[in-house]
Amino acid sequence: MVSSIVGFIEKLQDKPRHVRVRIMVFAVAVCMIVIVLIWLVSLKNTLSRNIESPQVQQEISNSLQEIKEQMPAGKPDLDAGIGSLFEKEESSGSPFETAE
Repeated sequence: MVSSIVGFIEKLQDKPRHVRVRIMVFAVAVCMIVIVLIWLVSLKNTLSRNIESPQVQQEISNSLQEIKEQMPAGKPDLDAGIGSLFEKEESSGSPFETAE
């Protein structure tokens, strides 16, 4: 089992940089989806127990409204962060560059 993981990592290290970045983005997206799904299931269970209270309903409504108001403000930062991952290799300062 361990040797197959080590073999996979060695094969991954031999691939070109752009392929490694694509694999990294895909792996992060899959992990993010799994975490969000677990969070949603947990949230559903928590809310199903506490939703009867009008105070809880008001707090949830206020929280969702705050999230909706903050979302447009964070979009340019998110776009800039994602865009920097896919800049040309000639740019310097990328955390994904390796000294060869």
